[in-house]
Amino acid sequence: MIALVMFAGLRPAEVQGLDWVDVSLAARRVRVSPETAKRRRARYVDMSDNLVEWLAPYAQESGPVAPALITYRRERARIMEACGLKPCNPPWWVPA
Repeated sequence: MIALVMFAGLRPAEVQGLDWVDVSLAARRVRVSPETAKRRRARYVDMSDNLVEWLAPYAQESGPVAPALITYRRERARIMEACGLKPCNPPWWVPA
């Protein structure tokens, strides 16, 4: 999820709405559906080679790209604690 936000410029709510059928690693594009796009219009976002490499090991035929928001938050907190970091809520993270 973070890779799509950071490397593709997708909004967290857009990533939450993504299905693997919307992600084409071969074409290096992500389709953001009108249902999840901020302006309610479908759009396509190009992916860098780096992002394609990050996503490739997780790619599936279909299904949600990102875990449920609560799962993501729990996992993020666990990783931060393991690294000795304080919990944070970055200003760019505005879940829908």
